[in-house]
Amino acid sequence: MLTASHQSDLEGRRAYIYLNPEIQNVVNEHLEITQDPEFHRLLFVLDRLIKNAKIESNQTVYEIRSRIEQAIGNYQIFIAGKKVSRNEVRQILRFEDDPKLRLEAMHCYDELSRLVERDVKQMVIERNLIAQAMGYEHYGELGLLLQGLSHSQLCDWFTSIRQSTDSIYREHINRSAARLNQSSLHPQDLSYAFHRLNTFPDQYFPSQKLSEAIFWLGERINITDALSRVRFDYVDIPFQGICVTIHVPDDIRILIDPADGHSDYVTYFHEVGHAMHSSYMHQPYHIFRDEPGPFCEGMAQTLARFVEDPEFLNHFVNLPDEFVRMSKLSWGIYNIYYMRTLITQAEFEWEMYAHPQADLLEVWRAVQVENLKVPANETIAWANNIYWASYPFYLQNYLVAEMIASQTHLALQKSFGRAVHPDSGQWLKQTYWNPGGSVEWSDKIAQATGTPLSPDQLIQEMTWGHAL
Repeated sequence: MLTASHQSDLEGRRAYIYLNPEIQNVVNEHLEITQDPEFHRLLFVLDRLIKNAKIESNQTVYEIRSRIEQAIGNYQIFIAGKKVSRNEVRQILRFEDDPKLRLEAMHCYDELSRLVERDVKQMVIERNLIAQAMGYEHYGELGLLLQGLSHSQLCDWFTSIRQSTDSIYREHINRSAARLNQSSLHPQDLSYAFHRLNTFPDQYFPSQKLSEAIFWLGERINITDALSRVRFDYVDIPFQGICVTIHVPDDIRILIDPADGHSDYVTYFHEVGHAMHSSYMHQPYHIFRDEPGPFCEGMAQTLARFVEDPEFLNHFVNLPDEFVRMSKLSWGIYNIYYMRTLITQAEFEWEMYAHPQADLLEVWRAVQVENLKVPANETIAWANNIYWASYPFYLQNYLVAEMIASQTHLALQKSFGRAVHPDSGQWLKQTYWNPGGSVEWSDKIAQATGTPLSPDQLIQEMTWGHAL
C-alpha cells in the first residue's frame, strides 16, 4: 500500500533528480543551441519538469499542500443528520427533488472551506513568490505554460464558447426555473436542472454493466489486450474516478466510486482512456512516458465520448433511434453548462494568483454570476476545491479535453466512416498514444486531425439541433 510517507519519499527522490544543479546546467546550456531534434525535445520536457519541481517540491509549498489534502480527505459530510459520501453529495445535487436537501448539500462544504482557507491563500502566495523569482508575473503564467497553454489562448477559447452558446444556456435556465416554479435558478439548482431535468433515467446506465460496456467497446476498436490488464477498485474518493499508473503496462489501476447513470459511464470510460494512453505509450525514455494535462485528459475524454456514440447507444444501451436523437440534444445542453462551470473555475484560479490580496469569496461569487447567470450571494465555500492544492491550473484541461475529443472523433469518422470501427484503436495508438511525450501534444493533434486545435467542432456539437 502506498502510504503518505511513501509518497513523500517518492516526491523527494524525484525532486532530488530534477533539482540537481548539474542537470539544470545541462538544460540551461544546451536547450537553445542544440541542433539535434530528439535531444532538444528531451531538454524541453525536462525544463518543464524542473520548473514544476521548483514549485511543488518546495518544502513550504509541500507542507501547506499536504495539510490541505489531509483536511479535505478527512472531512466528514452530514446531510439531514446522516453521514454521506462525496458521491452521495453529487447525486443529491443532481437528482434530489427536495430543494431543501439540495441547499444543504450545496452548503455541506462551507465549514471545510473555512478550515482550509488560510492555507490556500498562503499556498497561493508561496507559489507566486517562487514563480516570480523565476521571472514570471505570477504562478498562473507558469502554471499554464507547464500545461502547454497560454492565458490569451484560453481567453479566446472561453469567449468563443460563451458567445456561441449563450442564448441556449439562458433559454435552458429560464425554462428550468419555470419548471421548478421559481423566478430564477440558484446555485444549488444548476446541477439538478442540467441532470435531473435533462437526462435519461439511471436505469438505462446501470453500474453493474460498466465493465461489460467498456469491453463491448474494446472488442470493437481492438484495445482488449490492454483493457484486460487494468485493475478496478471501488472506493469513496474526492473525485468520481482516478487512474493510477503503477508500472506500465502490467499495473494500471482505476479507483472509482460508481453509481447508476450516464455520467458514471462517462467517468468510467474517461478513466479507461487514461489507462489506454499509459498502456500504449511505447517510449524508451522515461521522460517521454508522461504528457501535459490537456492531452492526458483529451485521451481520456476521447474514450469517454464513445458513450455518446449512436452505435453504442443503439446496440449496447439499446436506446431507440428517437431516444438517441434526444440524447444528442441533452448532451449538448449539459455540456454547455459543464463548459461554463469549468470556465468559472479556471477564471477564478487565474484571478486567485493574479490578485491574491483580493476578497477571494467575492471574486468567486462574481465569476459565478458572470458565467453561470445565477445569484451567488449565498455561496460561502470557495477554498475547498482539492484542485487548488493538488492539481493547480488543471481544471481548464477538462474543457480542452472536450475540444480534443470532438476534433478526434470527427477525424475518426472522416477516416473510417464511423468512430466505432476496428481500425480506430490502431489509429489512436499510432497517432496519439505510442509517441508519448516525444512530440508536443498540440502538434500531435494538428497532425492527426489535419487542423490546429480549436473549439469549433465542440461548439457545433453542443449547439446541434438549436437555431442560433
